[in-house]
Amino acid sequence: MTWVKLCAMTNADDARAAVRAGADAVGLIFAPSTRRIDVATAAAITAELPPHIEKVGVFSNERADVIRNVAQRAGLTAVQLHGDEDAQFARELFTKRTNAQPQTLKIIKTVHVVDGMESVVREFAEGSGVDTVLLDSVTSKTRGGTGTTFDWQQVAELLAGVSVHVRVIVAGGLRPENVSAAISILRPWGVDVASGVEREPGKKDFEKMNAFVDAVRQAEKRS
Repeated sequence: MTWVKLCAMTNADDARAAVRAGADAVGLIFAPSTRRIDVATAAAITAELPPHIEKVGVFSNERADVIRNVAQRAGLTAVQLHGDEDAQFARELFTKRTNAQPQTLKIIKTVHVVDGMESVVREFAEGSGVDTVLLDSVTSKTRGGTGTTFDWQQVAELLAGVSVHVRVIVAGGLRPENVSAAISILRPWGVDVASGVEREPGKKDFEKMNAFVDAVRQAEKRS
């Protein structure tokens, strides 16, 4: 079953609606963004969610000790490294921790779809401690939440040449209307959406969230 993350939650009402829609995970932004929230808000949101829902904190070029501290205080179960973090950083993020730190969290590493991205995917797939690689669009102005797609067919062909197995999450411009096509072409382990299910920046559209998850499940039946 395709893993579904509804990202950039800013309030508990939206997060609860994401759970009702059938999401497997919610995302909380701690990186520079119009959807960024503080730790107290994040903790209030995660406290409202069932244990089986993955609570993913998104960070970009943040210090490891800050990530560990926020993860513990905000009740995260996974972190998404969305900046220029290398494989060594990912390996050491939760291995160099004190007894006071939480148990090892899952790590998602964002790889932006640019020339040469397949070598970066390979690097993180080869024993870096990363659980999943997330492919996202990038523009000159922003590293995520661009609302734009990348060339799924081209990326599928590039990934076919990666010699090691890696679980891939697809993001970047996904919407209820196009997510089934992305799944059909890329056959990813998971999908991730933020702006595609919003009614305005930082506020979710409940109908769009329901439609997005429904579209994913229908695409699975056709696969």
